[in-house]
Amino acid sequence: MLSLIRKQSRELVPVDDVQGNLPFIVRRDHRIVAAFAKQAPAIEWAEMRSFNDESRFTVQTAQDVIVSYQDGEPSNSV
Repeated sequence: MLSLIRKQSRELVPVDDVQGNLPFIVRRDHRIVAAFAKQAPAIEWAEMRSFNDESRFTVQTAQDVIVSYQDGEPSNSV
């Protein structure tokens, strides 16, 4: 079974295509909230969104967790 994601243009796109083009994902707690093509913008976005927020923002790839932020500071517990 092929998983699909809906684009704004209402076309269906295979999830594998998205993962290949946007490998760095940001999760807010357990939900995916953003995806990036490069690591640096993903880290910056997660850090800035974590200020004044009780949620943990985690930057990761499909294989590894890169960094996690809570209240603008790197979080040790991932």
